[in-house]
Amino acid sequence: TLGTKSSYTPDDSDDQWEHFFDQQLQFKKLTGAWMQSQPFRGVVYSVGCWTFDQQIKYRLYRAGNAVSPKTEARLKRLDEVGFHWGHPPKFLRWRERYIQLKEMMAVVPGLSAAVAASDYDTINKKVPNCPRLGNWVKTQRQHLFTMKRRSS
Repeated sequence: TLGTKSSYTPDDSDDQWEHFFDQQLQFKKLTGAWMQSQPFRGVVYSVGCWTFDQQIKYRLYRAGNAVSPKTEARLKRLDEVGFHWGHPPKFLRWRERYIQLKEMMAVVPGLSAAVAASDYDTINKKVPNCPRLGNWVKTQRQHLFTMKRRSS
């Protein structure tokens, strides 16, 4: 039942996923809205964490990242019931870019050196299917330097 005290840990167990899927469906039935991924307090906090995790997986999947067949089937189930994927919070977008950068650095020759040298144009050229990645790296460097100046 909704409100059952249970903690969410991002493992891949079917029982846990089904439990929180049911919690989300019950919340929708009671309130007419999908629970969002905001950090709710109390017993529905775990449902919010689960929702956030599903949104991350969905956005990575939509961006073309490989997911397991089990994850793909789960995302399709959520789509079938009309799950609202919401607008990604800034952290979600940041994490998405960070994961994307790490994955690209592992497979694109010379990308790690370009990142280390802060060569943003080269980053954008080496990863043409993600033209804003170099701009994101540049913004992260600017934030880092700003924070260092403020702390000294």
